[in-house]
Amino acid sequence: MIADIFEILQYDFMVRAFLAGVIVSLIAPLMGFFLVIRKFSLMVDTLAHISLVGVAGSLLFQFNPLFGAMLVSVGAGIAMDRLRSLKNIFSDTVMAIFMSGGLALTLILFSLGNGIGVNMLNYLFGSITTITQSEILLFVILGIIVLITVFLLRKKLFLISYDEDLAVINGMNTKLYNALFMLLVGVTISLAIKAIGALLMGALMIIPVASAMQLGYGMNKTLLYSIIFSLTSVIAGITFSFYLDLPSSAVIVILLLITFLASAFIHRNHG
Repeated sequence: MIADIFEILQYDFMVRAFLAGVIVSLIAPLMGFFLVIRKFSLMVDTLAHISLVGVAGSLLFQFNPLFGAMLVSVGAGIAMDRLRSLKNIFSDTVMAIFMSGGLALTLILFSLGNGIGVNMLNYLFGSITTITQSEILLFVILGIIVLITVFLLRKKLFLISYDEDLAVINGMNTKLYNALFMLLVGVTISLAIKAIGALLMGALMIIPVASAMQLGYGMNKTLLYSIIFSLTSVIAGITFSFYLDLPSSAVIVILLLITFLASAFIHRNHG
């Protein structure tokens, strides 16, 4: 495997793919962990589908799709969180409404744009090998910002995710931290959508966390193991897809599923 990776690194587009994959595999399970704690796992798929509105609009009006996806996903995330806090609408209802509206708007923008169909497929199913040099710079800058922010605020993010009422009692500004969290989720999704695709986004953000939780450790170790599972699956997935001529996003998800099944087997047999 190591030798194969070094051989692949002769190609510039594969170097960019590995770099983008490493960044995404580091930040995706971090955000996924706090979403799982919040019991908001389905929000990943909802925001991923809504972000397609930004992608379609960007392709239609010819500006960077990653910025469009980020703008729409962050705005939708904050709006859903505000509606959820009203307590008179169930969270799954809010997500269903936003997903339906997002898909409808995407379809309208898709029908208005001639020639954006092929590009949209890259964001539906992922196309990590088509990431450009300018996009890699964006990946690195935003990825580092997300990593540093989560590292510094991980305990507060855990508290507000685990028990928001307790966070209020402890004097936390929950509205501010919820908005910041949704901003981080939106940034993560906008980066990962080009690597893994909107339709498979949930796998990269949730499955590594679910696998790590099978091992029964605390917050820090769960975060560490989820990153290890994500990083290993992404690197191996890109490598295998190159030699087998298969879609990298699909191979990555299959490897993530294998990891989950293995961790569940270990949990069942060793408690």
